[in-house]
Amino acid sequence: MASLSFKTIKFPSAELFSPNPYFQMDAEDVHQSIRVDDSIPKIDCAYIGKGFRKNCLPYLEQNHYSREVKDRPFKVAVLENASIKATFSMEYGGRLLSLFNKVEGKELLSVNPCFQPAHLAIRNAWFSGGVEWNIGVIGHTPFTCSPLYVAKVQAPEGYTVLRMYEWERVRETPFQIDFYLKDDLPYLFVKVKIVNPNDVPCYMYWWSNIAVEEREDVRMLVPADYCYRFGYEGIMKRIETPLNNGEDYSYTTNLNLAMDYFFRLEDQKRRWICSLGGDGKGLVQTSTDRLKGRKLFVWGQSVGGDNWQDFLSHGQSKYIEIQAGLGLTQTEHIPMPPGEWSWLEAYGMLESDPVKVHGDDWEVATEHVNQQLEKNLSRTFLDEEHERAKIISNSPIDEIIQKGSFWGALENERRLLDGESAISTPSMQFQPDESLDYEVWNKVLNLGTFDSDYDVPVAPLKGEKWIEILESAEKDAQGYYQLGILYFEAELYEKAKVNWVKSIEIEPSAFSFRSLAVISLMNGDVDKGLEYYEKAYALRKDIDLLLEYLNALNKNKHEALCLKLIAESPLQNNRLFLAKGYAHLGLCQFKEVESILHDNVHHEIIDLKEGELGFEQLWNDYYSTLVGQQENLAQDSDEVFQLVQEKYPTPKHFTYRMIPPIPPSERKRLGI
Repeated sequence: MASLSFKTIKFPSAELFSPNPYFQMDAEDVHQSIRVDDSIPKIDCAYIGKGFRKNCLPYLEQNHYSREVKDRPFKVAVLENASIKATFSMEYGGRLLSLFNKVEGKELLSVNPCFQPAHLAIRNAWFSGGVEWNIGVIGHTPFTCSPLYVAKVQAPEGYTVLRMYEWERVRETPFQIDFYLKDDLPYLFVKVKIVNPNDVPCYMYWWSNIAVEEREDVRMLVPADYCYRFGYEGIMKRIETPLNNGEDYSYTTNLNLAMDYFFRLEDQKRRWICSLGGDGKGLVQTSTDRLKGRKLFVWGQSVGGDNWQDFLSHGQSKYIEIQAGLGLTQTEHIPMPPGEWSWLEAYGMLESDPVKVHGDDWEVATEHVNQQLEKNLSRTFLDEEHERAKIISNSPIDEIIQKGSFWGALENERRLLDGESAISTPSMQFQPDESLDYEVWNKVLNLGTFDSDYDVPVAPLKGEKWIEILESAEKDAQGYYQLGILYFEAELYEKAKVNWVKSIEIEPSAFSFRSLAVISLMNGDVDKGLEYYEKAYALRKDIDLLLEYLNALNKNKHEALCLKLIAESPLQNNRLFLAKGYAHLGLCQFKEVESILHDNVHHEIIDLKEGELGFEQLWNDYYSTLVGQQENLAQDSDEVFQLVQEKYPTPKHFTYRMIPPIPPSERKRLGI
């Protein structure tokens, strides 16, 4: 008989602190640069580049975390039967942490032995390992380091279902994941339901990201003859599977560079992907047909890839990801009409003939896997089980074990007041809480007044309906600040600016001054932007604001003031040393730059962003400047680039790059 239990365990974990109180204002849409090769038919790239976001609004950025790993309380849910044991994180996006086959005594996933956030997601914080459930937008789920609602449900057939659900605020859709085991099968079933409760279509995104061990004997298999490869240089092109230029990339230790491989499965083929060891055993994931995409991600056998993996697991594990998604690729969001989408996934162990699956004939290998999967869990059975799971997914909750956020409850109240249908149902019950954020927004909704302690603003909202509500409400200084955020999210920047000015007229605050600083710099008014940053920092001296201010100073050739602020500040963060290095470089104070580069104490940037080079960039910029002066050559010339590569190669501990160094002329040609 399958059982469900909830526990608090001790687990090696870094600490995740409160979100950044300054809402994210990045205005550059990096995904506009996606280039599609002529080898990809137009029908397969109709949605590429559609639906992307410039920031994580209305969510706040989670950029505050440590590198100190120690045993901390970690809440988990455990589903178990005689064959299989599935362990889920309750606090971090419902992540499937482990899937253990008890009969074979075999772990099927790559289990990260610690919880270590890094800057790899739309809200910054992300951790590796297990299976992550990604909804809404590319860049991982907004909930990857946040709790979902956790509930128990009794299925009509008698077994217990673990249910997780939330209100996703970017797309304004509730979603629900039901996890369950059937007593006679060694598979974890995952039933996903997404509801678009609005009158208009919305862009939707879902990928289930599955971490499995990377070893020389492990082969990834998928029923596809070709894929669309996407590299960090921003070009997508078709290549054959599994060989490309004589290289078999189904064995990922053959690959040097970080890369995405999106497999093009023919419409009639069953959806599955697996990772099998030298003994022919390993994890298989399969689904009903709505989840049509399959992907392989590799870090690559490079210094940068190794450093990222070491960073994420403190040097204790290496993994690849096999993934399943709604789209053909992760460069697209799919239009979802009003209504409901659902599908069923299954995860378990596949046993195969190692000679066949590791043979040279790709068609023989994949057909053998398909046959073994059909014997164990047929496509017909999965489709029928999906219909049964639909009934379960509408079953009412028996007990809420853990509450998620209050945002669904707030949206429910707004809709009922506006005469719209509620988003709460018997299967997804959204509940308010006693937080200041809920109290303030609920008061706006029901009493038409916004007033709040201004020390740290409440978390923001988004959407036309909330603009209308807040426009008509009585507002204090923070109310105008929040209205400015709503207009900013809607890309109505001038209206945002007007409201931040009004906020300051009522009560000056670092948050409104900072918002005006960013808007001014976006509009090219550097003097005004730096003036606003100065006023903001005078009112609130915290590390998030200081780092933004220093970055603006360095970019706009105010290096001396940058150094003065760093010298005067008691705040500590290794990014301060990076800013200091660039300030000295801008002032041609080369000894000071060298001192920073060769000081091994301050080089680890805890929130280094994927694709960001950090101290490696400072190293290359410094030595390019030095060599350019020594050789009387332009700093950004191919000649200087080559000399720096030869004479001053980047130290390994600085290297987190996802692509090899590219000469300036080639970067210009590629537009990167």
